[in-house]
Amino acid sequence: MNNKEIYRFTTILDAIEDSDIMDDYSKFINCCIKFAQKKIIPISNYAEYLEKLIQFSICFLNGKIDAKTLNQAINRAYQEKPIYHSDYDEKILSVILYLTNDDFLSNLTPEDQQDTHLSYFLNLLYEIQNSLILCEEFYYFIISTYNYD
Repeated sequence: MNNKEIYRFTTILDAIEDSDIMDDYSKFINCCIKFAQKKIIPISNYAEYLEKLIQFSICFLNGKIDAKTLNQAINRAYQEKPIYHSDYDEKILSVILYLTNDDFLSNLTPEDQQDTHLSYFLNLLYEIQNSLILCEEFYYFIISTYNYD
């Protein structure tokens, strides 16, 4: 990221962190998942596989599976992952895998994690296209979906 992008990234990060949605982490997580389903998964060549992964997160959030079962399901599914032919699809997979992380889903921050979950998520969005486009779309998605600012 260049200095202008860093400034804009930080502005987006701060705006989301200061918004009301961060007061209700479950709404924030649901927003992340819906954004991924509407804006990230469709741009992949492996949408069906990625949607399968997201469904594990939804089951976890709905209390249908526990963290251990979530991690086992993701590990099994990851072993069945298609062979990706592009760095682009690998970056999309990284976003989806982050959305299946039980610490992220539960708002638990490991001691060795330096930044917020939101910061990591936005960075993964940035890396898909090496631009702020998806970060900005995510911010506007939050605003339009939940009327927070």
